[in-house]
Amino acid sequence: ATSLPFFFLTGILQWHFLIKGKVKFLASLYLFALLTNIFLNFIFVPKHSYNAAALTTVISEALVFFVMIWYFRQTKDKD
Repeated sequence: ATSLPFFFLTGILQWHFLIKGKVKFLASLYLFALLTNIFLNFIFVPKHSYNAAALTTVISEALVFFVMIWYFRQTKDKD
């Protein structure tokens, strides 16, 4: 439930980037988040079980959100 705010807000930002034609940015970002999540799960889940899986999901969603906010700020005046 902790990652839901990030998930919701990234959904709004996704539409902005899709409308602006930034599909490659989104694909790259989500691929990076996927690989980050898998890597963190591989390290922490064997020792900390489902709690680690939940935390790595929050970290991955937060990463996506903050990178989207950063990129939005970088590109908002250029469009």
